[in-house]
Amino acid sequence: MLKLLNQHYIMKYILSFALLVIISLNVSAQQTSQKDFEVGDQVVLEESSNQQYQFVKFPKKNFIMKRGGVANIKGLYHTKLTIVKITESGEWVHLSKADGSKFFNRYSTIKAHLPKAVEAGELRMLNP
Repeated sequence: MLKLLNQHYIMKYILSFALLVIISLNVSAQQTSQKDFEVGDQVVLEESSNQQYQFVKFPKKNFIMKRGGVANIKGLYHTKLTIVKITESGEWVHLSKADGSKFFNRYSTIKAHLPKAVEAGELRMLNP
């Protein structure tokens, strides 16, 4: 009886240790995958599956029009963008157009949460 009880505790210890190792490996893999970009990398703005982008932050249409810009987001589909700045958190980036022109003829940069935008299909990383 005592031998069976010890085997039970040993098995619980082994399973909990294996689970801890798997979780720690998964967390470290996620952290390294989020840092796969740097200033100068290029991305492509893809069409959003819904009407608005969730992780690419564009100015509101009324602000664009008040500043004299053209509020046409569809004209930006498949545009090459360049990462010009990465925030200290390492997830938010400032993007500018690769050809040097401005967004909506008024804004030189936009912000995006790069890991989530790539995951959602709003942005696509170009291979270096």
